[in-house]
Amino acid sequence: MFSKNVQAKYQVTASVRTIETADLLIERSSIFKTMTDIEQGRGTRTKGIISVFHLTEGKNKGKYLVEDGYHRLFILLLDHQTKIKANITGYGSEINTDLASPLKPLKINPSLKYMGLEDLADAEILDDLAKKNMG
Repeated sequence: MFSKNVQAKYQVTASVRTIETADLLIERSSIFKTMTDIEQGRGTRTKGIISVFHLTEGKNKGKYLVEDGYHRLFILLLDHQTKIKANITGYGSEINTDLASPLKPLKINPSLKYMGLEDLADAEILDDLAKKNMG
């Protein structure tokens, strides 16, 4: 998803880590589309952990760009998971976030019930989604 915004310096194979959800950079439009999919009954068809790209340089140094697993991640955020396992697919630096389509991340806020998803939808909608997908 973020290939135009990052430059891989090294490839990492099968590196799985537990990371803080607050350290994720989640593309806002992608997570909103995911929410719409889940509302319409199109949940995840994939099992397992999400895939992320670790930023080791630049203004988002130490953060992880979500590459794959938005549906799984959405459910984890609904369930208020503050730490998740993720497959680190590579690491490197941002090359330019001032492009025609710059990164517009959702801000993760562990102090909120749904970790910041409240910025996308009313709490009532998120409550309903949580009941349907975790109950």
